[in-house]
Amino acid sequence: MKKLLLFGLLAVSMLVACDKENGTDFPEPEPIPTPKPDESTFLKLSTNIELMDEVTTKAPISQFQRDDEIGLFYNDTCLNKKFTFNGSSWSGGAVALSSTLKNIYCYFPYSSNINAHDNIPIDVTSQTDYLAGTAIVGTSAANAEVKMKHVLSLVRVTFKKNNYPGAGHIESVIWNGIHKQAKYNLVTSTLTPIGERGSYQAGGNFIVDDNKDPIVVEAILLPVSTAEGISLTVRVDGEDRTYQIPAVHQWETAKAYTYTLTLKGGYNSPIDLEEYPIDVQHWSSFGKTDNIVLGTSDRDFFSIEPGNEGYGIDVYRNEGFMFGFLGYWMGFDPATGNMPDKWEGDFRMVLRDNSGNIVDKFQPCAIIANNGEMMKGTGRRSYVTAPAGTYELGVLFRKKGETTWIKADRKDNVTKQDLMFTIKEQTNLPALRMIQVEEEANTGVVIHKRPYDSNFNIVYTLSNRGNIALRGEIKAVWERTFDYVGHCYRPCSKRMNTTNDNTWQDEIGRVSIDLQPTVRFWHGIIPCKFPIKREYPKTADGIGYCTPMVHLYWKAESSSEWVLLRCDLDEILAAQVNTSQEEANLFLKSLNYINFQQDHWW
Repeated sequence: MKKLLLFGLLAVSMLVACDKENGTDFPEPEPIPTPKPDESTFLKLSTNIELMDEVTTKAPISQFQRDDEIGLFYNDTCLNKKFTFNGSSWSGGAVALSSTLKNIYCYFPYSSNINAHDNIPIDVTSQTDYLAGTAIVGTSAANAEVKMKHVLSLVRVTFKKNNYPGAGHIESVIWNGIHKQAKYNLVTSTLTPIGERGSYQAGGNFIVDDNKDPIVVEAILLPVSTAEGISLTVRVDGEDRTYQIPAVHQWETAKAYTYTLTLKGGYNSPIDLEEYPIDVQHWSSFGKTDNIVLGTSDRDFFSIEPGNEGYGIDVYRNEGFMFGFLGYWMGFDPATGNMPDKWEGDFRMVLRDNSGNIVDKFQPCAIIANNGEMMKGTGRRSYVTAPAGTYELGVLFRKKGETTWIKADRKDNVTKQDLMFTIKEQTNLPALRMIQVEEEANTGVVIHKRPYDSNFNIVYTLSNRGNIALRGEIKAVWERTFDYVGHCYRPCSKRMNTTNDNTWQDEIGRVSIDLQPTVRFWHGIIPCKFPIKREYPKTADGIGYCTPMVHLYWKAESSSEWVLLRCDLDEILAAQVNTSQEEANLFLKSLNYINFQQDHWW
């Protein structure tokens, strides 16, 4: 929220009139010497208006226009005198001033129904920018300037679409829990609300587009010392969303306040997402048709360990899968005894059967490795065509300018089982386009955290790949496992001399699903809470390791089997990229896990 002081100045001249008298209806300052009684002194009045410092779509008054009218109170008999602006000056008569200094009070806009200075009616629904001002006048102070101030507050709302997947059609923006009428006292400069609180529609019927200047919805509202009970209801794409204004917020007179709201997803509703038809002919042959010639090397040595613990070990035929590994290169020149700094060439992943035969292979990818360091950029989108079965993931390396490929060894303590994947037949099971903590981005690397005893939401985009009726349940599981059917870490990641090195699979939330075949993408939400307070798993040196993950599992109606919701990688497979960085950026588009910790671990 931004509080913006209102500034500005406009000087106009006007001559105002009421009969000369010496009433004492308004507060008076101490008298000062006056001119001789036989000399008549008339008021010469100018005004200035405090302006807003921003350009607004509902521009508050910055200068008076032709035919604008104000009302004036002065002494007992000059009550609600009307004056009209002709574009350069005011007309309405002459005011003979009292010898005693007194206040003159002005208000805008004029109403003939007003007969008392303490009962100026205010109506929010008219969206009028009410002004009021005062000055001290008398025969010794005939040249008076009335500073016209804004009586109400300006509250504006802008919207951001961010990651919201819907159309972003704002049908209406409604303020709730506000007073719409009040009376204003010119002398005390106080507002008194009248009647019960109600609602007021401030705007609507526009599309939120983050690529364009934001549309501002403004409302001139009564100032409040606390926003308790005030909310904003926004109807987005046919669904009402209510935003509660924090009770500690205040709206002061003559100040502007801006709220920027980010649209939340249209949860538990179908959404329109672009489908990405992949080039099956390309992917079924990309990296699969060349002949692999294996060789050996006495100077380059490669080792690997598992590197995609988040996605799971089940892979479905004729779909994309994000295979990955952690790789290391050690180089040695036998002739000189030197160890080169870098190695440059290609790597590629393959699936091997129990006899070591290659049954599926994937595209070569360029890489530069530093001697003895972990390689970067070793995750790749792969299109799987291998027959159903269980296979070992192997990695081959080819030096730049050479033909033969060198098979990487398994790193110390890594077993064949640690690199095994299960290929399954094609399926109509649903998949995930993305899973996130509500209002937070999921990069697959960032660790999200929440207090043990708090409620939070996980949102997801379900992909109905088979275009079938989906009836069943989805549960969110916060898990830390080291087995092969759990979907976090492989046994080779288990370390010695650790603290709190426990495993668990805690269900943190569950929802039911009943979707028609026509629902292609579903934007859902799962209310979550940790059922158990866990302690931070640490290595011997006190550093946390193997961050637990949240996965979503699917159980079809009339089934007892929970199945990991895999990624829908069609969007990624359909993307055309030219650089390794573009390839890496694709990984942010589709994830089926979230790294998660409890708040007290930090």
